Parts: sequence; structure tokens; C-alpha cells
Amino acid sequence: MFCFSHPNLFEDHPPLKPFKLRGINIAFYGYYYPARYDALLGDEQRAFCRSLYRFKEGEIHGIEFFKACMTALQTAGKPYHIMFMPCSDGFKYVRRFNRLDWYIGKRRPELTSGLYDVDVFEPRDSLHEAKGVESRILERNYRITGNIAGKEIIIIDDVLTTGQSVADYKEEIERNGGKVVAAIFYGKTVVMPPLLLIKSHVWGSYLADAIRKAVT
Repeated sequence: MFCFSHPNLFEDHPPLKPFKLRGINIAFYGYYYPARYDALLGDEQRAFCRSLYRFKEGEIHGIEFFKACMTALQTAGKPYHIMFMPCSDGFKYVRRFNRLDWYIGKRRPELTSGLYDVDVFEPRDSLHEAKGVESRILERNYRITGNIAGKEIIIIDDVLTTGQSVADYKEEIERNGGKVVAAIFYGKTVVMPPLLLIKSHVWGSYLADAIRKAVT
């Protein structure tokens, strides 16, 4: 589909270009397409989405994504505390982020990891499995147990969709004395644009190409 092969025409923000959302400085690694669109994707898009799923399941470490987004945010040498977005249960939370926790502890001496500053005390349904945005009712199934007072914090999560979850987490972090300066995401969900907008871009591209051929 045209809108998937030309996401730059329809998405407000490109990967690795920081922007503000809900008062938070945001960077993301690539575009995420929900599974229902898999048959419409190109090979690279499909491969990226599969790598994101593997990151969610803890099958890959995500170090490349982390490094790229931190570089985009221009954080080099700054002593930030890294906190991870709580997910649907404590096991998945640790499985998803434990290798980034290891990397931060072993390879990034300027940073500290807050993986165990959070207690995910009960399971909840995954927000990403909700049928639509209106179904995404946020259930806070975690508590912050670490001492984060006075720390400047960057949040890590897998997928940015509405920004509701990260805004809620920011509120809870700041209630506990931390200061959220940014958030980074492996992927940003691509939103299907209105059909009229897609048609206007398709016709615009067709006319521009026709004019170009006519004058050459």
C-alpha cells in the first residue's frame, strides 16, 4: 500500500529525530506496523517489526536501539538514570530489559540502571493487545520502590502509540522525586491515514511524474 511504502509522507516524526510529546523529549528507532498489516509490508519493514517482537520477548538485547536513540538525544557523558517501562507482569519486565540492564552496568559507567527500582506486583492485560485506542485502559500494576529522588531519568519502552503509558509513568516517577528528561522507544506505531489523504498523495505523485515526463 502507498502509505506504507512512503511513511515519510504521512508520519509527523522520522526515526531518530527527537520531538516533544506530552512534555517529554522522545526518540524512537523505527516504525512499527501492527501484525494485521504484515502482508502489506516490504522486507525491511517486516524484518524491523520482527526484531521489535523479539526485543519484547527478551530474545534480543536491544543494545543497538539503545545506543542509536541515546546518540540521537545527545546524551553523551551525562549521568542519567535509566528506568524501564513496567509491562504486563514482572517476569516479562525482567526478561525484556535484563540485558540492557547488564549493558548499562558493564559498558556505560556514566549511566545507572533502575531495573530493580520498580516492583511489578501483579499481572495485567497487555495494552498492545487491546483492539483499539479506546480499549487501552491503563491499569497501574507496579510501584516504585527504589530511591530515585533528585535523579534525571530516561525511560525505555518497546512501542510508542498514544503516549498515555509513558505520561503516566513520568507522573509516578516525578511523584517519587525523579525528573524525567526523555523517553526512548524501539518502535513508533504507524497510524493509518485517512483514505482521502492517501488518494491526494497518490494523485499528486502521479501528476508530478506525468509533468516531469512531459517536459523531458
